Amino acid sequence: MFKILKSLFKALLMITGILSMIKCGKGRDGAGGKIMFNGKVVEDKNFIVLNNSFGKDSTKVYYKDHVLTSADPATFTALNEHYAMDKNKVYYCDEYRESQTYFLTKNQTVNIVDNADPASFQAIDDDYAKDKNQAFFLGNSFKVKDVASFEVVDRLFSKDKFQVYYNTQFIPKIDGTSFELINNNYAKDKDNYFIYGFPSEVISTPLLITNTELPLEILDYPFSKNSEKVFYKNQVIKNINSITAAVVGSSYIKDDKSVYYETKKIPDANPNTFRVPEQMAANEELEYYSLDDKSVFLGTNKIVNANPKTFEILDLDYCKDDKHIYFKNKIVTNVDVNSFKVHTHRHDDEDAEDKNGKYYKGIRIKK
Repeated sequence: MFKILKSLFKALLMITGILSMIKCGKGRDGAGGKIMFNGKVVEDKNFIVLNNSFGKDSTKVYYKDHVLTSADPATFTALNEHYAMDKNKVYYCDEYRESQTYFLTKNQTVNIVDNADPASFQAIDDDYAKDKNQAFFLGNSFKVKDVASFEVVDRLFSKDKFQVYYNTQFIPKIDGTSFELINNNYAKDKDNYFIYGFPSEVISTPLLITNTELPLEILDYPFSKNSEKVFYKNQVIKNINSITAAVVGSSYIKDDKSVYYETKKIPDANPNTFRVPEQMAANEELEYYSLDDKSVFLGTNKIVNANPKTFEILDLDYCKDDKHIYFKNKIVTNVDVNSFKVHTHRHDDEDAEDKNGKYYKGIRIKK
């Protein structure tokens, strides 16, 4: 999906660029014949617009607002919106925004790509490139075993016919020729399956799902199984029946006899009535509420005395039933259930209140 969206975005940029060229006549507007670059009128009639990022005249080369002082205008060419080169050097340029001034200021960087060979240099996409000696990512070089066969799989992965690279780092024991992505979370080669998670997760390298017999069935992330075992990420869930195993919801899976949270069995949970109710994003401990016909759970912990028939998830780790208010899995004491409400966005040192007072993380605040 990521690759499809990226391709569609690039296609949109290409179409937009083409339409702009038709309208402006290679950088000239249709009305007055003026040359436009980087949203501004260029007075120099010899100015050449190379693409949306780069332009040049007889004496200077430009990346948007920046002058590339060391560039040779006569031989300078833009390879894409980020990579460019002349007879002597290769350049990587980028534009970014900082959170404090996101809507006000665009910051631009212009870097000479160290040790790049202009004669053999080629941009693969906006991020990756290569020359006869090495590969590059965002203008930084990294070693690959076979440059000639080097190719990009997606923004995280690249490979040659021998090896696979994740965030430009060599991954041992993966076959480059047969390596492929299954989806945004899993990959495989001819012998093994690997999990690499979501981009937001901190996984420094793809994890080998060990002891697998092919084929592996990919369930809802991060569960998978084969004919004998069930896996949470790359960990084996002990004593679960692979044949009847089915994912229930975020981080929960069950078989015909038991329910598991990640790799841990939930004592006394009834798989026949177990469900994960609809709820907001994971709470602060990254656990989710669940229930069966008799009990309510947070992760593997049973919430004592909670009534599953009237149980309701609130916000900021609060929940309730007809008799109690809970913070995570603990009862909030001396609280009025009927008037209790949560401040969704938190107010200073409080996050909830009832008719008698205010609370922070389940504790009444003295004011």
